[in-house]
Amino acid sequence: EEGDATLLTDYFYYIMLQLSVCRLTEKDRKTRGGKRQDVAVGYGGLQCVHCATAPSARKFFWSNVDRLANSFAGIPDHVLTCKMCPKDVVEALLVLKGRHNVQMSCLTRGSQKHFFRRMWKRLHDGDGVAAGAAAAGDGAVAGGATLASLKGS
Repeated sequence: EEGDATLLTDYFYYIMLQLSVCRLTEKDRKTRGGKRQDVAVGYGGLQCVHCATAPSARKFFWSNVDRLANSFAGIPDHVLTCKMCPKDVVEALLVLKGRHNVQMSCLTRGSQKHFFRRMWKRLHDGDGVAAGAAAAGDGAVAGGATLASLKGS
Protein backbone atom coordinates (compact mmCIF):
# COMPACT_ATOMS: atom_id res chain seq x y z
CA GLU A 1 0.00 0.00 0.00
CA GLU A 2 1.06 3.53 -0.63
CA GLY A 3 2.79 5.14 2.32
CA ASP A 4 4.21 2.04 4.01
CA ALA A 5 7.80 3.28 3.62
CA THR A 6 6.95 6.38 5.68
CA LEU A 7 6.09 4.14 8.65
CA LEU A 8 9.64 2.78 9.00
CA THR A 9 13.16 4.04 9.39
CA ASP A 10 15.46 3.66 6.38
CA TYR A 11 17.28 0.92 8.31
CA PHE A 12 14.17 -1.20 8.86
CA TYR A 13 12.98 -0.53 5.32
CA TYR A 14 16.30 -1.74 3.87
CA ILE A 15 16.17 -4.77 6.18
CA MET A 16 12.75 -5.57 4.72
CA LEU A 17 14.27 -5.50 1.24
CA GLN A 18 16.54 -8.37 2.34
CA LEU A 19 13.54 -10.63 2.93
CA SER A 20 11.06 -12.55 0.83
CA VAL A 21 7.77 -14.21 1.64
CA CYS A 22 7.92 -17.93 2.34
CA ARG A 23 5.43 -20.59 3.35
CA LEU A 24 6.08 -23.12 6.08
CA THR A 25 6.86 -26.56 4.69
CA GLU A 26 6.86 -29.93 6.39
CA LYS A 27 10.67 -29.73 6.51
CA ASP A 28 10.44 -26.35 8.27
CA ARG A 29 8.24 -27.85 10.98
CA LYS A 30 11.06 -30.19 11.99
CA THR A 31 13.70 -27.47 12.36
CA ARG A 32 14.37 -24.91 15.11
CA GLY A 33 14.10 -27.44 17.93
CA GLY A 34 10.52 -28.46 17.19
CA LYS A 35 9.15 -24.98 17.94
CA ARG A 36 7.15 -25.08 14.70
CA GLN A 37 5.55 -28.48 15.26
CA ASP A 38 2.06 -27.02 15.76
CA VAL A 39 2.28 -24.51 12.89
CA ALA A 40 0.24 -25.39 9.81
CA VAL A 41 2.03 -26.15 6.56
CA GLY A 42 1.47 -23.17 4.27
CA TYR A 43 1.62 -20.60 7.08
CA GLY A 44 3.18 -17.33 5.94
CA GLY A 45 6.61 -16.19 7.06
CA LEU A 46 9.68 -14.33 5.90
CA GLN A 47 13.08 -15.60 4.82
CA CYS A 48 16.46 -14.06 4.17
CA VAL A 49 16.90 -13.65 0.41
CA HIS A 50 20.64 -14.20 0.69
CA CYS A 51 20.57 -17.68 2.20
CA ALA A 52 17.11 -18.76 0.95
CA THR A 53 18.55 -21.48 -1.29
CA ALA A 54 20.95 -22.81 1.35
CA PRO A 55 20.04 -26.00 3.24
CA SER A 56 19.99 -24.01 6.49
CA ALA A 57 18.07 -21.01 5.15
CA ARG A 58 16.90 -18.63 7.88
CA LYS A 59 13.13 -18.33 8.01
CA PHE A 60 10.98 -16.41 10.45
CA PHE A 61 7.47 -17.42 11.52
CA TRP A 62 5.51 -15.66 14.26
CA SER A 63 2.32 -16.76 15.98
CA ASN A 64 0.81 -13.26 15.96
CA VAL A 65 1.53 -9.67 14.98
CA ASP A 66 2.57 -8.67 18.51
CA ARG A 67 5.28 -11.34 18.58
CA LEU A 68 6.48 -10.11 15.18
CA ALA A 69 6.67 -6.52 16.41
CA ASN A 70 8.37 -7.48 19.67
CA SER A 71 10.96 -9.82 18.16
CA PHE A 72 11.74 -8.05 14.89
CA ALA A 73 15.27 -7.30 16.12
CA GLY A 74 16.23 -10.90 15.36
CA ILE A 75 15.93 -10.24 11.65
CA PRO A 76 18.58 -7.50 11.40
CA ASP A 77 20.81 -9.62 13.63
CA HIS A 78 20.60 -12.44 11.11
CA VAL A 79 21.02 -10.29 7.98
CA LEU A 80 24.07 -8.52 9.41
CA THR A 81 25.74 -11.86 10.20
CA CYS A 82 24.46 -13.95 7.26
CA LYS A 83 27.47 -15.49 5.53
CA MET A 84 25.74 -15.14 2.15
CA CYS A 85 24.78 -11.47 2.52
CA PRO A 86 26.93 -9.29 0.23
CA LYS A 87 29.45 -7.05 1.96
CA ASP A 88 28.02 -3.89 0.38
CA VAL A 89 24.57 -4.68 1.81
CA VAL A 90 26.02 -5.17 5.29
CA GLU A 91 27.98 -1.91 4.99
CA ALA A 92 24.86 0.00 3.85
CA LEU A 93 22.86 -1.49 6.72
CA LEU A 94 25.49 -0.42 9.24
CA VAL A 95 25.34 3.17 7.94
CA LEU A 96 21.53 3.15 8.11
CA LYS A 97 21.65 1.59 11.57
CA GLY A 98 23.65 4.63 12.71
CA ARG A 99 20.71 6.87 11.71
CA HIS A 100 18.02 4.56 13.04
CA ASN A 101 17.53 6.10 16.51
CA VAL A 102 17.28 9.65 15.18
CA GLN A 103 14.80 8.57 12.52
CA MET A 104 12.77 6.61 15.09
CA SER A 105 12.35 9.78 17.13
CA CYS A 106 10.93 11.54 14.06
CA LEU A 107 8.34 8.87 13.25
CA THR A 108 4.81 9.14 14.53
CA ARG A 109 4.39 7.07 17.69
CA GLY A 110 3.08 3.62 16.76
CA SER A 111 3.88 3.92 13.05
CA GLN A 112 6.18 0.90 13.02
CA LYS A 113 3.56 -1.26 14.71
CA HIS A 114 1.02 0.04 12.18
CA PHE A 115 3.34 -1.17 9.41
CA PHE A 116 3.68 -4.60 11.05
CA ARG A 117 -0.11 -4.93 11.24
CA ARG A 118 -0.45 -4.06 7.55
CA MET A 119 2.34 -6.47 6.62
CA TRP A 120 0.86 -9.22 8.82
CA LYS A 121 -2.49 -8.98 7.06
CA ARG A 122 -0.90 -9.17 3.60
CA LEU A 123 1.50 -11.94 4.68
CA HIS A 124 -1.28 -14.18 5.96
CA ASP A 125 -3.93 -13.49 3.31
CA GLY A 126 -2.68 -16.55 1.39
CA ASP A 127 -2.39 -19.00 4.30
CA GLY A 128 -5.58 -20.92 3.45
CA VAL A 129 -4.73 -21.21 -0.25
CA ALA A 130 -1.17 -22.34 0.52
CA ALA A 131 -2.37 -24.91 3.08
CA GLY A 132 -4.83 -26.28 0.51
CA ALA A 133 -2.09 -26.53 -2.11
CA ALA A 134 0.12 -28.39 0.38
CA ALA A 135 -2.66 -30.84 1.16
CA ALA A 136 -3.20 -31.40 -2.55
CA GLY A 137 0.50 -32.08 -3.09
CA ASP A 138 1.04 -28.89 -5.10
CA GLY A 139 4.57 -27.62 -4.38
CA ALA A 140 3.40 -24.01 -4.26
CA VAL A 141 3.78 -23.58 -0.50
CA ALA A 142 7.54 -23.14 -0.58
CA GLY A 143 7.51 -20.42 -3.21
CA GLY A 144 8.74 -16.98 -2.20
CA ALA A 145 7.39 -13.64 -3.33
CA THR A 146 9.07 -10.31 -3.06
CA LEU A 147 8.21 -8.05 -0.18
CA ALA A 148 7.06 -5.39 -2.61
CA SER A 149 3.53 -6.71 -2.19
CA LEU A 150 3.90 -6.66 1.59
CA LYS A 151 5.35 -3.17 1.62
CA GLY A 152 2.79 -1.96 -0.86
CA SER A 153 5.48 -0.87 -3.33
